[in-house]
Amino acid sequence: RASKLNLAKSGLADIITSSSPHPIANQIFTPNNPGRMFTILRHPVDRAVTMYYYLKTATWDPLYNPKLITMSLVDYAKSSSIENNWLTRFLVNKPGGALTKKDLILAKELLKRKCLVGLYDDMEVSLAKFDRYFGWTDGNSIDQDGEDGDENDSNDKDEETNKERRTAAKAAASLSSSLAKTKTKTEIQKCRKKVINTGDYRHNHPNVKEGSKEWNLIIQQNRFDMELYNYAKLLYQVQGEQIFGIV
Repeated sequence: RASKLNLAKSGLADIITSSSPHPIANQIFTPNNPGRMFTILRHPVDRAVTMYYYLKTATWDPLYNPKLITMSLVDYAKSSSIENNWLTRFLVNKPGGALTKKDLILAKELLKRKCLVGLYDDMEVSLAKFDRYFGWTDGNSIDQDGEDGDENDSNDKDEETNKERRTAAKAAASLSSSLAKTKTKTEIQKCRKKVINTGDYRHNHPNVKEGSKEWNLIIQQNRFDMELYNYAKLLYQVQGEQIFGIV
């Protein structure tokens, strides 16, 4: 329906969220109306562990799995329920079957060419980058130089006085707009910090120690994702330097 209504061309949507980027890319966006993908990436082990604890308690979610209630994390990591290179499969649109090195190369290329990368472990900076890149806080600048009517057609006897009044009014409007934006930006920053510091109660769970049995088992199921995640961290640094001037 969004495709039929020419959503991308309309410019009505600032953000489109989807768990299936390929249909969105193929059906919504066009070469003349492209989009820019952005995402927050998390360490594959942390992601898998969170999913284990979430799916064993999330009774409201269709993916809720009551079998996990009596299953240890080790058993989960050995079972068919464990994630298997989810991110790589997600990017190359290959939900099943064996992955190859070509799939990993393609996934890296997609991240490099199509995606603005954020990191879960650097959430606040990542969100600030997104904000700056897309202009969410400041929005489009208002043209303060435009005026209604033709100044040369004014019949006012005291043209200079009126020009000064218009200039003063314009300056006041500009200052008011600037103060409003500054206030809005400050409020957004406070809200962002509050959300980050508060976190999500659904993600509160014991951490898995690196090198432990659970860790190693999860790594075995996510070798492609581990390499992809390490590559994404490099991209995060490169984009910070090239796009945002962060050294």
